[in-house]
Amino acid sequence: MLLNKDIAQKLVNNIMDNLGYNINIMNEDGIIIASGSAERLGSYHQIAAEVISKKKRVDIFEGNTSDFVGVKEGINMPFYFHNKIAGVIGITGNPAELENTAMLVKMTAEIMMEQEFLKERTQSHQSQKTFFVNRLLTTLNSDDLLEVSQWALRLGYDLTLRRISCLFSIKCLSSNNNNKSAHNLDIIKKYVLEAIKASPFHSKQDISSSIDVNKIVVLKTIQNTDQKTIRDQVTCYLTPILKTIHDKYSIHVLIGIGSYHEELIHLSDSFSESQAMIEFAEKMRSSDGYYFIYDYILEYFFYKIPKNYHDHFLDNYREELKDRPEIAETINALTKNNMNIADTAKELYVHRNTVLFRINKIKELFDIDPLHQDKDRMLLKLIDFYIKYYM
Repeated sequence: MLLNKDIAQKLVNNIMDNLGYNINIMNEDGIIIASGSAERLGSYHQIAAEVISKKKRVDIFEGNTSDFVGVKEGINMPFYFHNKIAGVIGITGNPAELENTAMLVKMTAEIMMEQEFLKERTQSHQSQKTFFVNRLLTTLNSDDLLEVSQWALRLGYDLTLRRISCLFSIKCLSSNNNNKSAHNLDIIKKYVLEAIKASPFHSKQDISSSIDVNKIVVLKTIQNTDQKTIRDQVTCYLTPILKTIHDKYSIHVLIGIGSYHEELIHLSDSFSESQAMIEFAEKMRSSDGYYFIYDYILEYFFYKIPKNYHDHFLDNYREELKDRPEIAETINALTKNNMNIADTAKELYVHRNTVLFRINKIKELFDIDPLHQDKDRMLLKLIDFYIKYYM
């Protein structure tokens, strides 16, 4: 790990904040790259070059500072990273008074270097994984697959395993969340990722990555391809995650779950489905829970149809309902309750006769009979979707 100016200055600032001594850090060329005295940055430190060449500490006393270039009274000693000299630390002051401090400063610098290395390695791995996931989800041909396979091998993922997309969208914090730092989305995403990886059903082959400001994708491995098994497995996987996210961190998330596609090149389709489920849930004004594509196939078909077709066939119905919010509300409740009048009345907190009156109004407005005609019932669903998406 090369000692750069940013890391060196971070070391200096931390040591000075904790120990109070003025510190300089010099690189292998003897140049001061970090200092508590800004005016010394970039200047040559003759003793630092000697320390590196001899690999030993050199003390300078007030009486002989004039014998060297760019040097003040103090202790200058090498510090190491993975058994190699990383640089030279200079502590300004009387060496006799700094003896007890010198080793503490050296040890602190070496520990901080190790921490920075681990942090950089983690960030590098995460960056590589993010790049890999983006490539995996945009794979279009066999050439792309070859590159993606090489990345997978490098990161330790087996691409022959079956996977589906689970997309987490961080929506909001509960009102009882008093953790001020949680308002930082990066910290919130870190909490969510921790909860995901802590799930007893999260395996090393489950590929998780942050992909947007408020979104995390998990390409979840599955054992079988039948719908019921996938549903059961994913439910077991997500239940403890949601519980931790909500109970421990008071965070709300929506989770969209795509279907399984046989070929790896179509994993991106599973991801698109999970995106559609998030958008659908948002249209439903939901802020929590998970949405399986299998439960919303009709809605997904509607989502995939270009808006100009929606407008062409359905906008006239929207116009009729624009000033009739109670009818639009009734259409939504009817479709949600499978055209059951009693359940619709209960949801709307109105009398059954009120629902019947509104149904008659729907018949009159649109010349349809959704209670008795399947095609009219389907049309009412499409009208409801259109209202949700575009009103």
